[in-house]
Amino acid sequence: MALIELIQQGQPEAAFALLEQNPTLADEVGDDGVSAAMWALYYGQKDLAEAIASQKSTLTIFESAAFGRVVELEKGLTDANKVSFSPDGFQPLHLAAFFGRPEAMKILLGSRVELDTLSKNGLGVAPLHSALANGHETIARELVFEGADVNLASKSGWTPLHYAAHLGNKPLALFLKEHGATPQPGPDGKYPRELATEEGHAEVAEVL
Repeated sequence: MALIELIQQGQPEAAFALLEQNPTLADEVGDDGVSAAMWALYYGQKDLAEAIASQKSTLTIFESAAFGRVVELEKGLTDANKVSFSPDGFQPLHLAAFFGRPEAMKILLGSRVELDTLSKNGLGVAPLHSALANGHETIARELVFEGADVNLASKSGWTPLHYAAHLGNKPLALFLKEHGATPQPGPDGKYPRELATEEGHAEVAEVL
């Protein structure tokens, strides 16, 4: 797990050097089942992540979705794996949404995947939550247009309106409300309006 350790320690330059010395490390997988390529993405080491993915012998369906590798995604997509969960609890649609991969999203949505499945981990988020959590508004809107539940709460109790409140995004809040979102209590019983007020987003609070 030498490569993954360097990634998690925030040493991408050392990880690059190690990968150059031993390209087979691109296929490294941690004890938790998460690959080095995915760890690099999660840690925001995009150049390193792309280098690792490019040297992997094969990409999993989850990596294909997360990296937006549409050729690999189309080739590997089956009825079974499009609804399967990664070692850390996400379906391909969660990953495409979180990492902002519109072309991968298009393929997955075209295969009629379930839109509102919660991830099987401590986060318990749907793809719409995943897109909003990483600020991918365009993808979030596309999921809503496709029929994603705008009132679905994550395991922690956050609804899409809570994310809009947190982001301070008034157009997004209005868009969600126009598509049926209604303010609901979230963590600690706080409504989106309260969250927006606490975080200094007065204009967003007004519309919530």
